[in-house]
Parts: sequence; C-alpha cells; structure tokens
Amino acid sequence: MPTREELLAEVNAAKSTTCSVKGCSRPVYAVALCSPHYRRLRTIGDVRTDVPLRIARYTKKDKCKECGRGPVYSKMLCKQHYDRSRTGKK
Repeated sequence: MPTREELLAEVNAAKSTTCSVKGCSRPVYAVALCSPHYRRLRTIGDVRTDVPLRIARYTKKDKCKECGRGPVYSKMLCKQHYDRSRTGKK
C-alpha cells in the first residue's frame, strides 16, 4: 500500500508540464509522461530510462536533394524522387 507522501508525489508529478523521466524535457502526454515514454510504458510495461529515445532522422524543414522541395521521405529525397531511385527511372 503506497504511503500518503508517495501518492501526493504522484499527483504533483501528474500536474507537471514536462515529462517526469529524469533528463526528458518533452511536454506531458499522459500519466506524467511524454508521448514516447508513455508509448514504451504501454507496449513493454517499463519506461526504460537507460535506453535513449529514437531521434527523428529528418525534420519537416529538410528539403529533397534533387528538387529542393519538401518534405523529405527517405535518403534526403522526396517521395517522387525516392520512388524513381528505387525503380531505376530518371
């Protein structure tokens, strides 16, 4: 049975605006956790603070190296140029 102090600590952590995992500054999504940490909790049953979160490879600001348009799909190419590179068409 949790003590009163432990319950209060959980409630105060839930009121926080940032993730309760040490070193994570992402906004709270649910249960005092950010979206990636909450997803880990739901899928594997543990937040696994020892394993770093995956960083997005590309951002919405990245542009295709062939045409200069965005967003990037894969290998710094837009979807159209990525598909062309896979089929060998120019």
